[in-house]
Amino acid sequence: MMDGVFAGLLGGLFGPGLAAWMSGFKYQIVFLSVTLATYGCLFLNVLIRNGPSVAFEKLVRYGLAPSIILTSVGIGLLAVLVAFMGSLAVVPKDNDSEGQDKQER
Repeated sequence: MMDGVFAGLLGGLFGPGLAAWMSGFKYQIVFLSVTLATYGCLFLNVLIRNGPSVAFEKLVRYGLAPSIILTSVGIGLLAVLVAFMGSLAVVPKDNDSEGQDKQER
């Protein structure tokens, strides 16, 4: 029960600001950066756990495995979906209506 309350409070506080920030990015940039960051984090995880020689060996052997590529691409597509949904939440500022009101007076 308390999880829903905290999620609502955090979403209400940080949601509009994050949505406005995310709407400034192009979807291709979001996809590419998140996909490469996911791929890099997977490599970094192996590097920290097993050392550099094992990490580079696994990168060469399993780096182009379909499961690794599809995982990175899936997370990148999920980030694009979040950026798209965030851009829908941003209310555009309508400056033209204010100018028309001033002209009518």
